[in-house]
Amino acid sequence: MKKQKEIEKLRELLSSSKVCMLSTYNEKEGIHTRPMSYHQIDDDGMIWFFTNEYSPKMKEISVNNKINISFINEGKSNYVTLKATASLVTDKAKMEALFNPIVKAWFPKGLDDPKLALLKADVTSAEYWDNSSNTMVFLFNIAQALFSETLFHEGEHGKIKL
Repeated sequence: MKKQKEIEKLRELLSSSKVCMLSTYNEKEGIHTRPMSYHQIDDDGMIWFFTNEYSPKMKEISVNNKINISFINEGKSNYVTLKATASLVTDKAKMEALFNPIVKAWFPKGLDDPKLALLKADVTSAEYWDNSSNTMVFLFNIAQALFSETLFHEGEHGKIKL
């Protein structure tokens, strides 16, 4: 079982970011990246997305299920990149538990949409850069580095192994 401390750190880092860039890979075109909105980080550290079961990303994942997920929260100046193993889930109970009205913008038939599925990302590792200080502190630290000719300290940087 994954360590709860690491999962909580991941939740904290992603708490203000609901949209990410999800990257898949295919032999013909290489890396393919698109925006996605995630719906949950569960107690096991899995990240859940609604998706079209027949989308190009799911075709790519069926061949190579290694994905990368990147989050940027400019307001908090934190950045997170995740490595994960993706899988398709068609469990109706799980879909019902995660469903919200916004999903209908992409799936007008809601839970009855035959294309509706879940993409489960089993996160294996994360790397983050966190400079959560306020903007004035951030700018002061940049100015201090410039005028003192010292290296700018950009905040906390770390890796999480799940």
